[in-house]
Amino acid sequence: QPVPCVNLALYTRGTGWKHRATFFINKINMKKITLLLLLTVCTQILSAQSTLNRPNDPVVMTGAQLTAYLGLNPSDIVGFQFVGGAWVQIPIQVDERVLDDIVIPYGPLAGQFSPPDPSNPRLLYYCDPNTYIGNDTDATFDTDDELVFMMKDAGGQSDGSTPSGAVMGTCREVMVSDPLGGLGYVYLYEQDGSLQQDAGVSYITYSSNVLSTSGFPINISGTNNENTTISTAKYSWHFSAEWVSDEYRIAMGNNADVLDRYKNFFVDGNCGRHEDTFSAGENAYITVKSGPIRAIRSYMGANSGPLTQRTHIFYEGRHDIFTDLRVHNIVSIFDVFDYNSNANGMVYTNDFNTAKTINGAQDALTLGEIQWEQITGTPGTISILHRKITDLVSPGDAVFTSYYDDNTANPASDCTGDGQAWGTSGVGVLFSNGSVCTDPLGPGCEGSSWYRHMQSQRIIYSDAANAPSNTAANYNTQYNNPVAVSIASCTPACATLDLTLNFDAEPQQTSWEILDANGNIVASGGTYASEPDGSTLIESICLPDGCYDLVVNDSANDGMCPRRTTTVLTGINIATIGLGGVFNGIPRVASSCGNYTLTDPNGTVMATGGGRFGSSETNGFCLSDGLSPLISQPNNTHFKLIDNAQMRIVPNLVNDQTTLYYSLETNQDIHIQLVDITGKIVQQYTRNFDDVNEILLNVNNLQSGFYFVQLMSGEIMLAEKFMKK
Repeated sequence: QPVPCVNLALYTRGTGWKHRATFFINKINMKKITLLLLLTVCTQILSAQSTLNRPNDPVVMTGAQLTAYLGLNPSDIVGFQFVGGAWVQIPIQVDERVLDDIVIPYGPLAGQFSPPDPSNPRLLYYCDPNTYIGNDTDATFDTDDELVFMMKDAGGQSDGSTPSGAVMGTCREVMVSDPLGGLGYVYLYEQDGSLQQDAGVSYITYSSNVLSTSGFPINISGTNNENTTISTAKYSWHFSAEWVSDEYRIAMGNNADVLDRYKNFFVDGNCGRHEDTFSAGENAYITVKSGPIRAIRSYMGANSGPLTQRTHIFYEGRHDIFTDLRVHNIVSIFDVFDYNSNANGMVYTNDFNTAKTINGAQDALTLGEIQWEQITGTPGTISILHRKITDLVSPGDAVFTSYYDDNTANPASDCTGDGQAWGTSGVGVLFSNGSVCTDPLGPGCEGSSWYRHMQSQRIIYSDAANAPSNTAANYNTQYNNPVAVSIASCTPACATLDLTLNFDAEPQQTSWEILDANGNIVASGGTYASEPDGSTLIESICLPDGCYDLVVNDSANDGMCPRRTTTVLTGINIATIGLGGVFNGIPRVASSCGNYTLTDPNGTVMATGGGRFGSSETNGFCLSDGLSPLISQPNNTHFKLIDNAQMRIVPNLVNDQTTLYYSLETNQDIHIQLVDITGKIVQQYTRNFDDVNEILLNVNNLQSGFYFVQLMSGEIMLAEKFMKK
C-alpha cells in the first residue's frame, strides 16, 4: 500500500537562496535535515507489476460501482495499466443493459404466448439495436450497465501521474486482490476524445452470415439456420442454429473439432424434445453483439418453454453459458456435451471420479452433483465448472445429478448428432415433485406456491494439450475463491508542494502553517531568524488530496514589509519612513516587501500573497489527484482572503443552506458561481447591484464534498470555499 511521501531537505550555499523540505508523514512534522546537494525525493511503496494469475478470467463491474462515470457517453471511459513506470492503454468493454418485460424479445408476436403487462416479471437484458430489445433507454453509462476488462491486463500501482489522452481528475483505481495470492491494478479514466476504448485490441472474432435485423427473426416454427463462428487465440465455437452448437476446437491443442453436439434432452431415448426442436419452434434472439473483450449471444424459446433462455458469453480463454429454465412441470432435463471420434483417447475426470479414457466403451462412473469436469488429450484440455442459481429444494423438489455415456455401439440418447456417444457428459435435474414448475407466466404456475427459479451455469476453460490432471480442480478452487475488487479515487499518497518565501528585511517575524478541513495543523514552518534579510527559501510540503488553508503570519503585525521605526545607533539617527529613509543625511533605498507563492507539482500557482497584510493572511486551496483542481477564475488567478476580506460564507460547514456576505465597491451586476473541485459549475446566479450585501444559497441538492463560491463583478473576483455535509 502507498505510504506518504518523504521529502529530503536540501541546501545550496553561496547562492543567496535555499531549498528546504518539511517532512510530512501521517500529519507528523519531522526534524529537518540539511544536505549539500539539491535533492527532493518522494518515495512510495508501489506494486511494480500485477501478480495476479487468472489470465482467462474477467473483472465485471456495474455502473452502480463506478458512480464517477454515470452520465458519460460509454465510449468515453478508457482503461490503463501501469507497468515499468509507464502507462499502457488496455482494452475495456461497456455493455449496456435495460430492464424490460420478460416477453419483450418476441416483439409483436409476444401476445401469442403472453402479452406485455406491467405485472409481468422484468429482466435485465443486454441491449441490441438489431433485436426487439433495442438500445438502452438511457444512452449514457448508467447504474445497470456493465464494464469489463481481463485480469491479465492488470498492472502495478501507478505513480500518481496521468496518462496521455486521459482527463486529469477523472481517475478511478480498480484494485483486484486474489485471496489465493496475487494483486493487480487497472486505472479507469474519462478520455479527451483522442483514444479508442478497445485500445486497438480485440480478443474475440464473431463471424456470421446472420448480420442484419432480418437475420435475427422471431418465429413460430421453422429453424433459423446459420453459420456462426466465435474464435479467439485459444478456441473456436460454431452454431448452425440458435440452440445448435456443433463444433468446438481448441487452438492451443491440435485445433481438431471435438464436439458432436451440445445436447439438451428430457429423458434418455425420448426424442420428442431436444436442441433441434427448440430451434425449430418459437424462438427469438435477444442479444447478438461482439466487442474487444467478449461476445454475447442470448436467445429465448424452447418449445413449450417459450421463455426459456440461454446466454453465451465468450471470452478469450473462457466461455460462460447461462440457461434459465422456464417451463411447465417436467420429469427431468439433461445438459451435456456429446463429443465426437476426435475425442477418442482423451481422458475424462470429475470431482466424483478418477481418470476414465474416452474410447466408445462404457465405464461405470459414480453419479452425483458434480462441480467440475476435465477432458484432456492431444486435441487440448477442456475444464468445465458447473454451478446453479435456484430455489429448488433438494431432494423435495428435485435431485441434481451428473451424466456420462461412452458408448458408440448403443448410445443411451442418440436423437441428434452422429448417433454415437463419445464421452457424453454433463449434468441433469430430476424433478421429484410433480407440481413444481419454472415458467413465471405458465398456466397453473404463475403466482403459484409451486413456482421455482432455475438457472444452470457452465464455465468452460480451453487450455493446451495434455494439461495436468488437476487443471479443472484448480479452476474450481479459484472460482470458489473470487477476487475482491475495490474501487477508489486515484489519490496519490501525497503531492509535493513548494512554498517559496521571498523574505523582507525581517524574516524572523514570518511563520506559516497549513490547516486541513478540520482545522488541524498538518504542516508548519518559521520563524526564520537564521535566514538572511531579503533571501529566498523554498519549503517543500507533502500533502494528500483534500482542501486546506495556508496561513502566513507576521509577529510584528505588518505583514511581509519592514516595520516603520526610528532607531538611534551609535549616535546616528536612522529614520525609516514608509519603505524608504535617510541614513546619515543621505537618502537610502527602500527595503522591499516580501511575498510568497505556493505551487503544485506542475508549477501551477495555488496561493500567493505578501506585502503589508497585517498579522496574518489566509489562502484556501485544494488538491485533487495531487494537483490543483481547475476552477473557472479569470486568468487562472487564485483567491486570497485577508483580514478585511470582502466575502464570507456563514456557516462554511453546510447542511442545506448558507449565507454569502460580501462588500463591494462597485455598481455593476454581481455574478455568482458554485464550482466543485473538478471545476464543474453546479449552480450559478446573477443579481442586479443593490444595497443588499448578502445572498442565501440553497445547496441541499449538492452531494457531500468541498465547493468554491466565486463572486464576480466587473474586474472584481472573490472566492471562498465551503464544505457540504
